Amino acid sequence: MAPHPTTNVISEIRENIEREEYTSESIDIFAIEQSELSSENWVFIPEKERRVFYKMKVNNPPLKTFYKNRAPIKTNKDEVFIVDAEDVSKYKLENEIIKPKIKGKEEIDKWNLKWDGKYVIYPYVLKNGRTSPVNIDDYPNVKKYLDDNISTLEIRNKERYFKDSGKEWFEPMESAKS
Repeated sequence: MAPHPTTNVISEIRENIEREEYTSESIDIFAIEQSELSSENWVFIPEKERRVFYKMKVNNPPLKTFYKNRAPIKTNKDEVFIVDAEDVSKYKLENEIIKPKIKGKEEIDKWNLKWDGKYVIYPYVLKNGRTSPVNIDDYPNVKKYLDDNISTLEIRNKERYFKDSGKEWFEPMESAKS
């Protein structure tokens, strides 16, 4: 019977604990200066990696600097509101209301963004701290694209829950709250 994997790791630690540094597939052994331990979050990584980490941290602000956590957008017609780069180019959709579609935990990892290259038509602007629908006439290419898909949108727009929502014909069902 093979030893439990934890037993192997503990044995590996015992064999190498006296070394100043040791790295394997399972563990990293390294020293940390006590002066580096403060009331801030502690980062336990080897010195070489720590220098890179801090460089990245200083030169690249966290995602929350650029993005406020919002409720998801519910379009009820993704086939119209979700577009790819080809659609954006073909219809010359105005960038101001075309946003990269990022689907939360499915596409965001701690160190990586797995964006699928899709965009969402987000016909809103921020006014006085509130999200408001745009004047769709100010975005003639987006308006034409949506007009070209009006038969799909009309199905949704006839449904009672959409009628009762007070939304304009070109709005997703629920927008992200500000």
